[in-house]
Amino acid sequence: DVRLKSGSRIDQDVIIVGGVLTRDDSVTIGGEVRTQAELLRYTLDGELLWKVPFTTPWVQNAVTPVVDGDRVVYSGLDHPFRALRVVRSASGWTTEPLWESPDVAAYMTTPVLEGGRLYGLSHRKRGQLFCLDAATGKVVWLSEGRQAENAALVAGGGVVFARTTEADLLALPQKG
Repeated sequence: DVRLKSGSRIDQDVIIVGGVLTRDDSVTIGGEVRTQAELLRYTLDGELLWKVPFTTPWVQNAVTPVVDGDRVVYSGLDHPFRALRVVRSASGWTTEPLWESPDVAAYMTTPVLEGGRLYGLSHRKRGQLFCLDAATGKVVWLSEGRQAENAALVAGGGVVFARTTEADLLALPQKG
């Protein structure tokens, strides 16, 4: 995270963790993220553009939302993956729910987007790798359970790798 003070400048809007302006007008900047109670989007000037209620049982969330154009995909402990569309209207910014995928949820692992698909590790079934269609939320494939406690995923060039807590490096399948 970067601490941005009044008068500082970055060339694009950001989504904020904690979503609160402090008394000295500083803002904590992260990627596309959630607070303890909401998913928020602020401009660099501190203007709230939109927010969506979101809480988890432990009042924290380690999973960074994934942005794909005007679509934001997010999840948290015991919450299924959901997608919303961010829409600009004459009166400002709003969000519209797009889909919910009840078969997978994330607790500690941030998913990655590759080729229109979302890959990740669900905490369900004690660690289940998954692939979702990012446009619809439909499950493309699910692994067996007990794959890992956590995983770090990277994607690029049509390939997705997962490095598990057991130090296994897995190349994830593109098809079901």
